[in-house]
Amino acid sequence: MVRALLIAALLCLATAVSGVEEGTAPPERFTAVAVRVLPDGVRSESALEIVVTRWTTREESEALARVLDEGGQEAFVKAARAKPPVGAMHEFLRRPVVARRVHPLMLAVSCAEVRCFEDGRPNPPGRRQVIILIGDEGGALSFIQFELDRQGHGKGAVVDEAVVRFHTPTGTIHLADARGSRSELSRVRAQPQPR
Repeated sequence: MVRALLIAALLCLATAVSGVEEGTAPPERFTAVAVRVLPDGVRSESALEIVVTRWTTREESEALARVLDEGGQEAFVKAARAKPPVGAMHEFLRRPVVARRVHPLMLAVSCAEVRCFEDGRPNPPGRRQVIILIGDEGGALSFIQFELDRQGHGKGAVVDEAVVRFHTPTGTIHLADARGSRSELSRVRAQPQPR
């Protein structure tokens, strides 16, 4: 089943984290546990540490939306990768093997007052969405999405094979889980970020 996520917050319509427009929103660090059941039935578990060193600005988002509209996903990923990373995700695989991987973050958006759900409804009061995009050199795209409550606790998902499209009528980007390749995120926590 294709699951679409409307991320109006990522583009054009954002009134996201206070200070993002000016690039002054504080860095943040999040921890989570990602769990996926592999096709052979083996349960894969990873501990994640996501460090956002700077949030993507509205101006950057709008520029990338234009690239996506004109050149498609490959051009979008290439343009996003050409910019300095906005942070990194550290993945510590626990099962079935032990390993560590680091993935640079291309985009990071946090939204509280915008329509950030699949059906376009606003976030519930006191909650916010965080959406992070990761792309590899071959143009493949992954995204992380989670919702946090007032205490900075939440849950979400990591989608490994995502498709990104520009939705012309609304001027927004749509992310879709193309192949059902997703990990569920639990125990998401916003952590204090040392200055």
